[in-house]
Amino acid sequence: MSLNDAHAFAFSLATTLMAAIIIFQAGDGTFSITPASEYDGDIAAIVHDYDPREIMSRIEDAWICAADRDRAAHNHSDCKKARS
Repeated sequence: MSLNDAHAFAFSLATTLMAAIIIFQAGDGTFSITPASEYDGDIAAIVHDYDPREIMSRIEDAWICAADRDRAAHNHSDCKKARS
């Protein structure tokens, strides 16, 4: 699959299954994805990984920022503090 398709598919699987997903490049140059727990190939072949906890954290940060955007004194550096 193309790299763009691999990114889209990996993101979708990570957020649906709530499992870490990696994108790797096979020896023939194609890209594929697999759950990180099942990957036993060369670490150098890994192109990207999607951690669902990191994704959900970023989405939550965006929601907090969107909810606070109307506040006059809002500082985006406070978004992560609000989530903690």
